[in-house]
Amino acid sequence: MKLLVSCLGYDSGKSGLSSYMRSVLKELRNFEDDITLVVEYDAVADFQEFKQVRVPKIFSKSFANYLWSIFVLPFIARKYDCVLVLAGNRRFVPFGKTAKVGV
Repeated sequence: MKLLVSCLGYDSGKSGLSSYMRSVLKELRNFEDDITLVVEYDAVADFQEFKQVRVPKIFSKSFANYLWSIFVLPFIARKYDCVLVLAGNRRFVPFGKTAKVGV
């Protein structure tokens, strides 16, 4: 399965949410080998072992990031079987035919 995992909201690895994301990804590696992450510019180095879709720095502010998630991410998601949104309370993919899981 081609899995796209949204790591938006990673907060440069400084929060509990970022710790949670790292733990989930560590476990996912045991079950799935075709994982691509959606990452912000400040998280690129923390996830070098994964394929990445990088969100441009111009979308780093909260509202701009939210808009990117709504209007750009659904088009990227079409190439994948499922999208896992680890911070689904803030950045959920609202439309598109790809299966979505928000946590």
